[in-house]
Amino acid sequence: ATAPDLVAAARALVKAELDHFLSRSVGLSMECVVAPGQRYQVVGHQARLDQLLSTLMHVALRRAPQGSTIHLRVLATDDGGWIQLDLNESVASLREDEVDIFDHLLSSEALLHKAVLALYFCKITVERWGGEIGYRLDGDRGCWWLRLRRVRSAEV
Repeated sequence: ATAPDLVAAARALVKAELDHFLSRSVGLSMECVVAPGQRYQVVGHQARLDQLLSTLMHVALRRAPQGSTIHLRVLATDDGGWIQLDLNESVASLREDEVDIFDHLLSSEALLHKAVLALYFCKITVERWGGEIGYRLDGDRGCWWLRLRRVRSAEV
């Protein structure tokens, strides 16, 4: 009953952060590819989910050039057991040699600064919940993504 709803959390965050993104001349939009009338509760804790989504959005924003766009896309998988959130960047925020950032967060080569520690928090949180998190390149574009396990009994 206390499992957070990923769609609701993402919508609330986009609404809360839109002005901040626009003040930095970065667009922010959201799309949900989910069945209407269902709740998309995931394994996790509401406050940590909100922090996790906020961290990913702000890491993307911090590296986004003016005039670019970040587009959140939430989609349920065909098997219904997972829900995925993608933060698609119109301009990739990581270089090809940085794509495996989640595998090397606390390695000896990683610079320990606020963003690295925040991403490490995201990684351990998602993995503790049985999910996955990563970053991928698609040509000149990039995508921060996470997959979380749905709580099946939460569907209405």
